[in-house]
Amino acid sequence: MLTKKDSDRIWEWNRDAVSPIDELVQDLISKNAQNQPGAQAVCSWDASFTYGELDTLSNQLSVHLTARGIGEGSIVPLCFEKSAWTIVAMLAVIKTGGAFNLLDAAQPETRLRGIVQQIEARLMIASPLQYNLAIKLAPEVVLLSREHIDALPAYGSTQVVFPRVQPDATVFLVFTSGSTGLPKGVMSSHRSFVSGVHYRRAILEGLNPRVFDFASYNFGVSTEIILSTLIIGGCVCVPSDSERRNDVAGTINRMQVNSAELTPSVARMILPDSVPSLKVLKLGGELCSVADVALWADKTKLVNLYGPSECLVVTLNVLSAGDNPRTIGRGHGANTWIVDPDDHNRLVPIGIVGELLVEGPIITKGYLRDPERTAASFIESPDWLLAGHDATPGRNSRLYKTGDLVHYNADGTLNFIGRRDTRVKVRGQRVDLSEVEHHVQQQLFTNTGVRINPVVELVTPESGRGRPTLIGFLGMRHVLQKAGHNEEPSTDQLREAMWELTQNLSKELLKTLPQYMVPSAYVPLWQPPLDPSGKADRRQLQSIGTALSRKDLVVLRAPASSLLKQAQRTPPTTAMEQRLQRLWAKILSIEPSVIAKEDHFFRIGGDSLQAMKLADRAGDEGVLITVAHIFANPLLGNLARVSEVLVEQPETVDIGRVQEKLASVNISTVLQAA
Repeated sequence: MLTKKDSDRIWEWNRDAVSPIDELVQDLISKNAQNQPGAQAVCSWDASFTYGELDTLSNQLSVHLTARGIGEGSIVPLCFEKSAWTIVAMLAVIKTGGAFNLLDAAQPETRLRGIVQQIEARLMIASPLQYNLAIKLAPEVVLLSREHIDALPAYGSTQVVFPRVQPDATVFLVFTSGSTGLPKGVMSSHRSFVSGVHYRRAILEGLNPRVFDFASYNFGVSTEIILSTLIIGGCVCVPSDSERRNDVAGTINRMQVNSAELTPSVARMILPDSVPSLKVLKLGGELCSVADVALWADKTKLVNLYGPSECLVVTLNVLSAGDNPRTIGRGHGANTWIVDPDDHNRLVPIGIVGELLVEGPIITKGYLRDPERTAASFIESPDWLLAGHDATPGRNSRLYKTGDLVHYNADGTLNFIGRRDTRVKVRGQRVDLSEVEHHVQQQLFTNTGVRINPVVELVTPESGRGRPTLIGFLGMRHVLQKAGHNEEPSTDQLREAMWELTQNLSKELLKTLPQYMVPSAYVPLWQPPLDPSGKADRRQLQSIGTALSRKDLVVLRAPASSLLKQAQRTPPTTAMEQRLQRLWAKILSIEPSVIAKEDHFFRIGGDSLQAMKLADRAGDEGVLITVAHIFANPLLGNLARVSEVLVEQPETVDIGRVQEKLASVNISTVLQAA
């Protein structure tokens, strides 16, 4: 029951509506070009631009795009590796009055095609390196590089009059995982984005910001970092894809980065003393830990961020040593309300867990061409907001239902508890488990002709001490009955049947899903547990997953027959194979003895983040491998042979050229071929 005292305090915290900032992104960046034309705007591995140069280059491309029919209402996908020229393309599209969407070229081609089709793009801008991919996705491709831009006429700021759009016009889209099996496009307006930047800019006060653009392009954080840094007059520091994978700390130092936004998992790969230039570290995308706070809080300004793509950043909290890492702070540019998860017309008392609703100008426009889902998530004023409270009048407003469970602390800050639905964060990326289940079910039906209803959960094995892992639970009863087995089989029989069913499943899923959305292992069950309503009992499945040990996960990833015939597996024999075996075991937290020459790094628990850790740890021990080497040679024996060449012939091997060549390897393609 909500008491009068609680109601008074909640309304005090959220009394006033937040005023929107009705400015256009390009206008604010152009003001910086006029006021500080010689200041560095972009510092990248492939080019550097001042604000004056960035303004001129984007003007050139924008005029060219306008002549091609791009303008208000157009959505232009951008297909680049990490590059300074991506930023030129972003700003050029905005100046036409249109909107852009950043594509991550490492994503599966099928998934990228689905996004481009939703956008209904008639034109794509791409780098020369991504041209072969781009021509498969869009009817027309505009290439962008120094050579291509030099072929266009140059225009100063006073020579070009660009179309004017309203602040509620779409400026960019971010695609996130969707329950229907298709990614959904979140549309950000100039108003929502600029308002968010305005109310958060104090966090970098006193800095001449040099901000690290680490996040991949399919992660909305990258767009937010680039545009917000340019709006406040800072410098965007862009690493190469090779530097992102192999040398995070070294790149931060070389570029003199003083502000970075990372997931806690990535931040754990570097130590504060190794990055002395870093003054502000923002952690977001997943929960940070007590250990993260203890490590960083006394060395930098440590900021805990929270925000879904539909609002970008909602809250932030500067953490001190000893603070609760679940405390995500107060709204910035937003009011934060907590309601009954089953009835958004009821506020909950202070300290009681409920669903977070966000009110304010930072809320995005909704989902591209999906009015039904937009109406379900973006609601008009609930009854209590229309009614007001005591001397505070009611108001009409628009709110976003986050689906996140939180509670108020006594001071009005928020503590994050978890999700109320099937959306989770996997290595900082939002994943709708329903979308994964849809694709797993579809592929299994194609393979077997039997309709299996998989349940996918993000579990933390080893009784909560392990690394969060995406696990698929498969009910095998109908498959085995179709094969003539009517009685419940043994554990080994279940696992062998599951292996036959799933041995090529990851390979097929990687044609449509990014790697972080593909389950790492599958648990076979004769019959999945059901709750009283007849649905899969996700809580019980979570318990099963949490009870798994590291060894259990290794066993689940191999066929039962192979485990009974260990003699057929080849143990590492050379010195390099044995060194890599020990390194793999440390990184994957498994016993070295279970790793054979034939083992595949990504099939025994590895992922892209652990590949980064492996490359880093290997370098400390004198093994010269990069993340790209690991993706291109995921079998232990093959990776050992590559490592031996690099160690034995360091003078004759140009590591820089090797890294640059391998940096272009499409990770998804490598995994599909494995």
